[in-house]
Amino acid sequence: MKKLITSILKYSAAFVTALLVLEIFFRLSEVFLPSIVYDDPRLGLLRKPNAQIFTINEGFGMGSVNEFGYLGPGYPKNKGDNTLRIALIGASMVQGLELFDRNHFRKLLEDKLSEITGKKVEVMNFGRGGIDLRGIYTTYKYIAAEYDPDINLIFTGDASFVAKDDKPGPDYRVSGDSLLIDYSFAESSQFKQRTKFKFLRLTSIGNLLKRGYEFYQLGSPAQFILGSLYKKPVIIPQNTAPDPVKSKDAFFEINKAIVNDFGKENKNGTKNIIIMTDRYPDYYDELISSSNIPVLNLEKEFERRKKAGENLDFWKGSNMQGHWNHHGHEAVAEFLFDYLKSLKF
Repeated sequence: MKKLITSILKYSAAFVTALLVLEIFFRLSEVFLPSIVYDDPRLGLLRKPNAQIFTINEGFGMGSVNEFGYLGPGYPKNKGDNTLRIALIGASMVQGLELFDRNHFRKLLEDKLSEITGKKVEVMNFGRGGIDLRGIYTTYKYIAAEYDPDINLIFTGDASFVAKDDKPGPDYRVSGDSLLIDYSFAESSQFKQRTKFKFLRLTSIGNLLKRGYEFYQLGSPAQFILGSLYKKPVIIPQNTAPDPVKSKDAFFEINKAIVNDFGKENKNGTKNIIIMTDRYPDYYDELISSSNIPVLNLEKEFERRKKAGENLDFWKGSNMQGHWNHHGHEAVAEFLFDYLKSLKF
């Protein structure tokens, strides 16, 4: 019996030592790092300040979340004199973890505007992958607003309006002319489960296991194992007629209230600008056009460039198509600069 206990202790010690060595290897090599996000009971999924970033998928990106919890240089909440501050708000295209910050349109736009404005320009990246319009609004209202931006560039597309972020976070309801935030997500079983096992994301190994389980649940274990070598199957859409009964999506009334709130900020000058990254339902056109919000159609610009032979979302190194590549970020910076340089700051 004593011999058996001794063997169990030895194997347990060896197993723990192996895990520690593997964790140290992951951390030092940055092959796989702890999660860069955490679940906040008020605002949902947020980034951990100073968390290290290492991404290999379509592209390759390294860096860190700044000390304030957003991407790019850490500009403090108090804005300095003679400073032009621009907030980038949107989903994964804005987030841009597939490349280094120096190649991100955030940095390129910041440099371009610095040359012509005579001001200290601070472009701040509040993008987060997967958020819908409600997540975008939460970022705009409760995160970016604390930094007093002069302009909010709000990147939206079809998924922003008609899809639903699958991560637990604040929702909204319309009451008369008011848009009220709903924090009940913090009582959901999904949120409680995520917070219960949050310790897994504090280590590289735990985060690796969590990611593997998530891919397993999604039915994509091959994507987890192969990483950037995995090629997603091409899905050919079926030619189905639209539902003639459904005239608006389930989120329209909330989205309408959000868009109207964006427009209210523009009464005393341009504050909020919508950047259309892809086509959204036609019934949003009238809403947005009547809401006093400038709309920049980035989709048309990309279509024009692609017809001219430019590759903006194809990554040669991984042979994958998806997020904007380096040239795509250059195109976005040029497109935004052409509009912003005409504004009076």
